[in-house]
Amino acid sequence: MFDNTLHIPLRFYDKVEKQDRYKDYITTRQFRQYTDIYHLPHFQVAVEYQSAYVGASIVNAATGEVTNIGLYQQGSDYLFVDYPVLQYTQFIYNGSCNLSSTLPLGDYYVKLVTSTVSNFATYEIHYSEVFTVADLTDKFTLQWKGINDIAGIDYTMGSNPEYSSNFIFDATLAKPEYVIEEEAVEDGDGNQMLTFQRSVKLFRFWFYGPEYIADALALVSLHDYVTFTTHYGTNASESGPIYDFAMTAEWQESKGLAKITCEFRDSPVIKTNCANNLA
Repeated sequence: MFDNTLHIPLRFYDKVEKQDRYKDYITTRQFRQYTDIYHLPHFQVAVEYQSAYVGASIVNAATGEVTNIGLYQQGSDYLFVDYPVLQYTQFIYNGSCNLSSTLPLGDYYVKLVTSTVSNFATYEIHYSEVFTVADLTDKFTLQWKGINDIAGIDYTMGSNPEYSSNFIFDATLAKPEYVIEEEAVEDGDGNQMLTFQRSVKLFRFWFYGPEYIADALALVSLHDYVTFTTHYGTNASESGPIYDFAMTAEWQESKGLAKITCEFRDSPVIKTNCANNLA
């Protein structure tokens, strides 16, 4: 049985009791990550080598009601990638397909069932963390992907739709700060001459989240492409690539949630000068 500790926002486990909401320290404050009524959050699951897809459903976290969902076509709805040397297979859902029916608003988790091709009588069941289907117009989205695989997350899928980690969340976004960075050299007379100047706009946001979310965000800076979007899905949304992403986690007394603070910069404005009379 695989320990599915891929550091992605929608983590999977072999038992539903491993979800964060069952931890001893969980109190009234509950973290939520979001999705819309047409899609599941992006996810990957490590399964037994050469497994086949059996089925997927969503479970209402409050009532236990189970609803089958339409992930039917390999290559567009989902993807299996075999790793013969490491002897495991990756199940990948990249969010590119609309579900066969819309999801009512509420809290859910995914129940994924797979089986090895050689023995269809043996099943593996995988349970995701809880996510919330909600109106996303006031939410933020952080999306990241890499040119190469990172920490067991498969980004190199050839001609298939690319995978990206996609995290939709509530946060407090601070007003930006402005930073000027400069480099200089000394000329033959001992004067400092500027050779490089960069103006950057520094953003910061924070929210309270559990350890598995901190695990995922701690890897964002290792990725090649990171995008931030405000006011998801509305005409007022702003979206673009971001740089120099950094995350810190300050654990609260309850130990269930950390204050997660993230910083990033937008595209810099750069000025360079050619220095004359260098000593």
